[in-house]
Parts: sequence; C-alpha cells; structure tokens
Amino acid sequence: MFKVNFKQFLKSLAVQVLLNEQDMQLQGYNILTNKKFKHNINTNPYFSSVMSGFISKVKDIRRVEIFASITAFVGDDLFWNNLKPIVLISSLLVYIFKLNFYFLLIPFLTYFLSTNLLRLFGYEYGRKNVDNMNNFYSSFFFKRFRFFLPKIRYLLYGFFVILLLYVNLKILNSIYFYGIILLLIIWVNFVYKEFAYIFLIILGFLVELFFWIL
Repeated sequence: MFKVNFKQFLKSLAVQVLLNEQDMQLQGYNILTNKKFKHNINTNPYFSSVMSGFISKVKDIRRVEIFASITAFVGDDLFWNNLKPIVLISSLLVYIFKLNFYFLLIPFLTYFLSTNLLRLFGYEYGRKNVDNMNNFYSSFFFKRFRFFLPKIRYLLYGFFVILLLYVNLKILNSIYFYGIILLLIIWVNFVYKEFAYIFLIILGFLVELFFWIL
C-alpha cells in the first residue's frame, strides 16, 4: 500500500503546479485519477490525495463536490490561516532574537511534515473512510487542530506586537511615537477586519532599518 500512497503523493504535487484560472485543478486531478475523473472541482491542494482516495470509491459527483468544498475550507483555514502564520511569526522571532539558525528548522519541519505526510497517507485515508466523510469536518478539523492552532497563532501575534512596541519605544525614545504606532496598528487591523500580520512584519523591518541607519 505504501507504494500506491507514494505514487499518489508524487501525482498530488501536480494539482498545485497545474492550477489555472480556466479549469482550476482539473488537469491535476486527471493525473491523480489516471483521467478517470473529468469533473472540475476545487479543493485545498494538500488534501488532493485524500480527495483522490475518496473519488476512487465514490461515483456520485454530488458527493464528491460536497466533500471537495469541505476539504477546501478545512485546508485553507488549517494551513493558510493558521499554520502558515504560525511558521512565519516563529521564524521572524528567531531572526529578531538572533537565535541559532537551526531553530528555523523547527517551524519549517512542522509545516513541511504536516503538509507532506497528509499528502503521503491521504489516499489510503480517503479510501478507508468513505462512509465516515460526513463527520470529517467535525472530528478531524475541530477536535484535533482547530482547538489549539488559533490559540498558538494569537499568542504569537500578541507576543510579536508587544515586542514590536517595546522596540519602537526603546529606539525612538518617545511616548508620542509609541502612541502613533499603536494607533496605526489598531487602525490597519480595523480596516482589514482581521489581524494584519503582514503589516506588522513590514513595520518591524522598517523599525529595524531605521535603527540600522541611525
């Protein structure tokens, strides 16, 4: 079975590579299913092997579309909205505190292993759990990942904001600049209606650049 899983793992890489605006992931799933599945669906690429295992056992296109939409939401929220920001902020903190370069391997390996192990064993999981896919969203997503990943993400966000404000106050030595930067952060997050961590990273590098120039 491992040989089959590994073949599906290699084929699953094509789903993201061949993604395009015209037919989304159709070409990638043609490769995954040996051209047996000719319908246009859109899922998170990390769940492509899970989807191919599900497709190999289910012929009802409506069930496939429903499960595809579930894995798309689960994958996007799990990887794009939670795990990727955690890895990004963790790596940035390693840089700010000038820690050993090898510490960067921790967030990198976390992301690399979680995404690729899912691709590697997803095909077998999809085939074995066809009848249990109705519970996929609640049992897999909420209980195992959704509970603690957002907490880690916001903990890192909060720590990074406090660190950034402290560095600004120390470098600029002015409570007025501190207030301006704090209001700017609040305003940006209010406009985006979410935690704009990209803005914080840009602001952090600007402060670092300002300190370096001085």
